[in-house]
Amino acid sequence: AGNDADAVIAQYEKVYDLYLHYDEMGTALSIEYDMDPTDEYWSEQYKKVSSYEVECSDAVYTAVKAVCSGPCADRFREYIGEDYFDEFASYEELTDEESEIYDRIAELTDQYYTEIEKADASGIDDEELNSIIGPIFVEMVNLRNRIAQIHGYDEYSGYADELVYLRDFDEDDIENFHKAVKKISARAYDLVYNSTAYSAPYYIDIDMTTEELLDMLKTYGSKISPYAKEAAELLIDEKLYSIGNEETRIDGAYTTDFAESGVPFIFANAEDSSAFVTLSH
Repeated sequence: AGNDADAVIAQYEKVYDLYLHYDEMGTALSIEYDMDPTDEYWSEQYKKVSSYEVECSDAVYTAVKAVCSGPCADRFREYIGEDYFDEFASYEELTDEESEIYDRIAELTDQYYTEIEKADASGIDDEELNSIIGPIFVEMVNLRNRIAQIHGYDEYSGYADELVYLRDFDEDDIENFHKAVKKISARAYDLVYNSTAYSAPYYIDIDMTTEELLDMLKTYGSKISPYAKEAAELLIDEKLYSIGNEETRIDGAYTTDFAESGVPFIFANAEDSSAFVTLSH
């Protein structure tokens, strides 16, 4: 890593900026893929980029780990902070087995969503669909459990809590949190769930356009709180969404973010009257 701490930190910043850019491009590709998993071009791109993301992340973490054990370690620790330093310093380089597992999971994920969209288009019943995607799902679960076992966990849920979702709380912490939010939760619940902003969506036309849906979000957002109104306006004015009800679009909705730009993004399938409630959430 060299003995020039300033040069090492400058190089880290360059790598970090490139990584954010790569992450943002990967997010954009995933959104495009989720609009139509049956599209062969985006399907292939999704699998390739999923593999590249694993390789790229491993390479970055491995390189930064070397800095954490090099002559500039103390200065680098001061720069990124104790928590990040410990995370990098304790990183274990991916094994060939893990790389193969992640590649296979990407393939299975693509198969899973593609089969669901094909089923929606062809109209096959749930029992037949389950016979197709069930084995795919089980294999994914087994592969994820294998990743957990490689890292000393019995199953993937425990591994994911600590190393994917970075949850560092225990049952006592959860109980204390519940006690704390009880002081404010009743008011928040009443504000949201007993308001016209929440009940109105159940009476709206399920064939609303995206524009009409977003206009309603802005209208009712202002009734919930100034913050909700501001968030709705940001979403709409900056077009930080992909909302539609095309037959090829995957079901459900999620919030993600563009790491380099530093903005959130909403993806949603607005296929029924629950679309507004989902979008509000």
